Amino acid sequence: MNTSIIALYDDFNQAERAIEDLLDNGLTRENISLVTNDSSEEYRRYVETLDLDEHGSVRHDDDSDDPDAGEGAGFGAVIGALTGLGIATIPGIGPVFALGPWAGALISGIGAGSGAATGGLTAGLVDLDSDDEQAQVYAEGVRRGGTLVVVQTMESDENRVESILHNHNPVDVEERETDYRKEDWTGFDDTKDKPYTADEVNEYRNRYASQTDHDELATQDRAAFEAYESEFRDHFQKNYSDKYSYDQYRPAYRYGYILAIDPSNQAHDWDYVEPEAHKRWEEQNSGTWDDARDAIRRAYVRTHERVAT
Repeated sequence: MNTSIIALYDDFNQAERAIEDLLDNGLTRENISLVTNDSSEEYRRYVETLDLDEHGSVRHDDDSDDPDAGEGAGFGAVIGALTGLGIATIPGIGPVFALGPWAGALISGIGAGSGAATGGLTAGLVDLDSDDEQAQVYAEGVRRGGTLVVVQTMESDENRVESILHNHNPVDVEERETDYRKEDWTGFDDTKDKPYTADEVNEYRNRYASQTDHDELATQDRAAFEAYESEFRDHFQKNYSDKYSYDQYRPAYRYGYILAIDPSNQAHDWDYVEPEAHKRWEEQNSGTWDDARDAIRRAYVRTHERVAT
């Protein structure tokens, strides 16, 4: 049976890193969606520069030496990872940038252009079995500049997905509702509420940034990965540097690292985890397993040696 897991982030970069970790841990891109406020229309301007196919996905130049072409606009891996992309106007919220299948259904066929979504955000969240009061908090969060991540997956993956999303410091919905109500907020109503201006959204974003310990767990995880990077770079220089850049192989080393720190793998050697790692890698990456295997294995073995001791 399928289930939906929802997380709200005050910072787009938090949501982006959460999605990166979901993909690193074997979730499929077809199961992940994102909706973020675009009151300043920065995403719209960037989307207009992209080469999109008929499904709203970014076309990639197979000959390009820049695998992360969207990074300069703050998208990073999200642009290249998720399916479908568009800009629409959601009642009560205003312009949003949307990625993924659920988001695509929400904006009901509106492509990377203009127009109004046919349904409200709260209705779309309730359709995912979200509690109505929670759905209103999520919608108000996006209205104030937040980013919503929705993962639709099997119930067997629910705990793992929730853990990954939690590691990137999502909004505590109950606490945020309490904060809203202290401001005399009585709930989100997409038939009456008006979108906030770009200045108002930026004011809210700055307020929450000052209240939030930004992505502490993710920062710790990244610092731990970076502690291994000099060794991974050495391995890269000896094996791949004549044809590739380290940035092209960094996802393989990070994938091996993520596998090694997963508690469920800490009792297992490489030979045990390789078959499932192989399967997940080829589901999520354009590069072949044969090209990446040695880098992934190196990162897994070296990280596993330290984590297991």
